[in-house]
Amino acid sequence: MALLIIINFLLCLSIFVFFFVLQRNVNSRNNTKLPPGTRGLPFIGNLHQLDVPKPPVSFWEL
Repeated sequence: MALLIIINFLLCLSIFVFFFVLQRNVNSRNNTKLPPGTRGLPFIGNLHQLDVPKPPVSFWEL
């Protein structure tokens, strides 16, 4: 019975440490200073800014 309690405690502790390290890693990436740029939408990027009849001209203007 005591072995089961120790195993459960170690499992919970390891899961907590894993998520703590993962959260710190994600936050450290968001704090990096990036150069200014256009805002993109998730998944589609800047496709909403393209002119459909003239895609090469739209790409050049971006």
